[in-house]
Amino acid sequence: MAEQPKILIDIREQASGFIELIQRTPNLPFVVETAQLQIGDVQLFEDTVIEIKRISRTSNDVRASLFDGRIHDQAQKMQSFRLKMVIYEIELDAVMFDTYFTEDAFESLNKTLAFQYDIHVYQTQSMQQTIDMLIAIYNKLTHPHKRNPCNPEPRLASLLDQQRYFLSGFPDVGKEKTLTLLKYFKTPISIIKWICTDVALEQTKSGKWTVKGSIEGFGAEFHKKARRVLLETASEVI
Repeated sequence: MAEQPKILIDIREQASGFIELIQRTPNLPFVVETAQLQIGDVQLFEDTVIEIKRISRTSNDVRASLFDGRIHDQAQKMQSFRLKMVIYEIELDAVMFDTYFTEDAFESLNKTLAFQYDIHVYQTQSMQQTIDMLIAIYNKLTHPHKRNPCNPEPRLASLLDQQRYFLSGFPDVGKEKTLTLLKYFKTPISIIKWICTDVALEQTKSGKWTVKGSIEGFGAEFHKKARRVLLETASEVI
């Protein structure tokens, strides 16, 4: 059996409780080891470093490290790594800005990190979210197609998922009703043939018109809208 990969976390993170929390996190894709790191708080592989900056109700590490110049010194030292990241861990109730540390100053700092130092910036709201972010970053680096917080839609792996995704684009269908259509018609092409065919209408007991022989929830109005999607030329087409 292959040895599980390891990541390094700065031993000084014990004081915050971060190391204990990540070690108690189930199903980690890596083993956590501690060391006194010279650069950053977390090292993934040999070429990736991550610095964690915390803002709580009682302290603001971003403000402090900006004013004493530490953050620029840290950013400079991180240049020896190929991938460089900063995670701002900002508690929900934290007071982020004041007279001296403004939104403009924060935005200017982030632009400097991005353009001058080539550092990627992320933001979380708790230690657990920071751990989830580390796992997502690790998975993205080792499995490029794996879902992460920056990619809200998962990669469509199965044929059924792909068919349902395609059919959800029809008016008033959504993800739930796609399964109803597929169970009745079996394949998307059968659904398209049905939509494109002139069908007979019949009046229900309540006086509404529906497609004769159709299934519940897909009556005349659906048929009309779906036909327009498939058979009419969009005005934007040149």
